[in-house]
Amino acid sequence: MKRFEHSLGEPDFTLGGLRLWIHGYEFPDIHEGYDANWLHATAHYESASSSVWVVREPMVLTWELSDWLHEIERLYQRLRGTATLACLEPYLFVELKAEHRRGAIEMKVEICPVHPFGEEVHTFHAQLDQSYLPNAIRQLRDILQRFPTRGSRRG
Repeated sequence: MKRFEHSLGEPDFTLGGLRLWIHGYEFPDIHEGYDANWLHATAHYESASSSVWVVREPMVLTWELSDWLHEIERLYQRLRGTATLACLEPYLFVELKAEHRRGAIEMKVEICPVHPFGEEVHTFHAQLDQSYLPNAIRQLRDILQRFPTRGSRRG
């Protein structure tokens, strides 16, 4: 799998054991609604004992990333609350929680390599430091600059 990972290049987003590569819009010629905003992505989570991949699927909408970015920015400012990436498709779910304890961030990742209906879901828990959040914010801004939301959120 290392050879495959090398062929992807550097991930567009990294946070703890989570890595995300954005490959492009699913429908580059559509400019309105849901279909215009689906992004093909590859997600990987690696812990000390496990490695789970979802490869080149339309798994995340641009506005899901945008909403998550705003929640992470607020979480970083207050060091209290939750920032959740809850994708419409069941491939990826990420929740960051802060409770003002020495800057600790609890991260929960659910990654589902098999679709439909989330028949196989892997759940990971990790603890991060608040110092990881500025880089996560920068990476999400970079992704959204390359792949902005097109049109409105109406389908």
